[in-house]
Parts: sequence; C-alpha cells; structure tokens
Amino acid sequence: MSADQAQQAFGLGNAAFVEEDFAGAVEHYSTAISHDDAEPEYYIKRAQAYLKLGKHTEAIMDTKTALEHNPTSARAHFRQGQAFFAAGNFKESKKSLTLAKAHGETHGDCAKLLENCHAALGTKPGEEDAAAAAAPSAMEVSSDPTPVSKTEELRIKHDWYQVAGWTTVDVFIKKADPANVSVEFTETTLSVDVKLPNGSNYNLEVDLYFKIVPDKSKFSVKGTKIEIRMAKKVQVQWPALEGEGLDGGEGPVVALANPEDAVKAKPVGYENDKKWEQLGAQIEEEEKNEKPEGDGALNKLFKDIYKNATPEQMRAMNKSYQESGGTVLSTNWDEIGKEKTQVKPPDGMEFKKWDS
Repeated sequence: MSADQAQQAFGLGNAAFVEEDFAGAVEHYSTAISHDDAEPEYYIKRAQAYLKLGKHTEAIMDTKTALEHNPTSARAHFRQGQAFFAAGNFKESKKSLTLAKAHGETHGDCAKLLENCHAALGTKPGEEDAAAAAAPSAMEVSSDPTPVSKTEELRIKHDWYQVAGWTTVDVFIKKADPANVSVEFTETTLSVDVKLPNGSNYNLEVDLYFKIVPDKSKFSVKGTKIEIRMAKKVQVQWPALEGEGLDGGEGPVVALANPEDAVKAKPVGYENDKKWEQLGAQIEEEEKNEKPEGDGALNKLFKDIYKNATPEQMRAMNKSYQESGGTVLSTNWDEIGKEKTQVKPPDGMEFKKWDS
C-alpha cells in the first residue's frame, strides 16, 4: 500500500512540475519520499524542482541522498552539478558533472556547464579531478544492483520524424510500464525518464531545434515503443531534432505553406510514398481508443484533473492529499480550506504511520 501511495504522489508531482507548479511538485515528491524513502528517483526529481525554485542547498542535499542509494546515477550527479554551479561552487560542480559524464549522462547542458566550470576555474577540458577520473564504472559498484550497462544503452534506440504541425520522437522500449514513464516538455527541451523492467533507468534529454507548445504536446506508451508527439510552435520544416530552441523564423528552413500541404509532408529521412495524412489520422484514432490500466490509468486521471484544474482546485488537491496521507483527493477548496483533512483509508483497511 505504501509503495502504491508513493507512486501516486510521484505522479502528482510530475503533473505539477509539467504545469510549472514547482512548490506543489516539491510537496508531492516529499509525500512520495515519506512513503518510500529508498527510491533515488524521488530525491532526484525533488532536487530538480528545488532548482527551479532557486533552493540550491536543498537540491544539493537531495542529490547526495539519491547518490547514497545509487552511487552510479548519472542523473543524480548531473543535478548535483547543476546545483553546485547555481550556488557558485564551480569546483564541486566540475567534479559532479565529470562523474555524470563518466556514468553516461546525455543531457546537452552537462557538457556546456563543464565548459563554464573550466572557464571559471581557469582549467582546461581533460584536466579532471583524480577522484572523478578514477570513479568506478556502473558495472563495478556493487551497491547498485541494476545499473544500465553500455550494451543496454546502445540497444535502446530513438528516432524522429515530422508531419504538419507535429514532430514525433519514438523511443523503442518494448512493454514499458506506463506508471514508470515520465515525459516532460518545455518550449525548448524534451526529457524522457523510464524505469526499465530490470530496475535500471533510461534517460533521454533533447534540446530542441525549434520551439514547441508544451500544453499541446503528448505521449503514449505502446507495446513496442513510447511515442512522443510535440506540437510545433510554428509550422516549419525542422532540419534537425536537436538545436537551440529557435522561434521558427530563423535559419535555413522551409515553411509549410498551408495545412493541406503540411499534412502531406513526409517525415525527414523516410523515402516512401505513404500517405502521411492517413497515418496521422490512424495515430490519433489509436490514442483515442487506447485505455491505460492499473497505476497508469490512475496516474492519467490525476494528471488530467490537475491539468484542467483552477488554482483554487489545485490548492485543494495539494492540501487534501498531503494532510490525508494520500487517502483523500478533493478539488473543493470551500470544504478543504476550512479544516485539516482527515485520513480516510479504504473500507476494511486501517491507516498506520510508518516509524521514521
């Protein structure tokens, strides 16, 4: 029951983060940690929310805790590097970012921050700290039972294509659990985190070539892949997936003249005569008919409610969920705002606090 409550709170935290309610995200991630304090991903995500709030010390502490549970987490080292950099501690930031690279971090900002650290410290790339250079590989650290091996990383491929107002990224992971898939959009970035069946984590970070509309972008988990559809801010042909997040009027791009022509545009790199407008309609129909099950359905319900909620309803959801230990979720602020929300476990069950 505690693990389920942790996952529910984590899902609410992710939904709040996507809506840029970073304070609310911190509250939900904290609830998840209170139910399961051994999951490093909860600390990493809370650290990311703390960074958005400018709370660098809290972010550093959370990444340290995450690394105690998983010393080879590339993402934990990366977030720690970001936090140290934001706090002005370039020496520690360089150490953390070097370790992140050593453990396979792919985020574009990792290399950029490392360059900035070298510039601030007056050092040159390659002059890494001895401790970081001598860091054990993921396969050598016995405290992490399920690291992502380099072979496995190479096996997980992703591809992209575009039609009309959409750019689509496919991540080819079979039978992924929707409850273990997190996809985050900003105007200029795409972030994908997946907890694999063997317990290891897959991550994809992309700095996008052109800006997108996060609120209209979406993803779906299918049997053989995770399909991510990003709504273009401007309907132009993307020459590449990765870039500097341009507005859409810059660079050597070809505008799609009108919606009718746009629908007929072929994905980049695909040389065939398929009718892409029919494919787009087929994808829309599949998404419409696809029904998540179990935790995936519950998380989707939470996200849908939160996304469409008013600020008052969001406050009610945060307050009721926090105060009831995850047993009550209400959108009625007139009722919830009057007093503390009482714990209401399901019929036939008893609520008990875990000893800290």
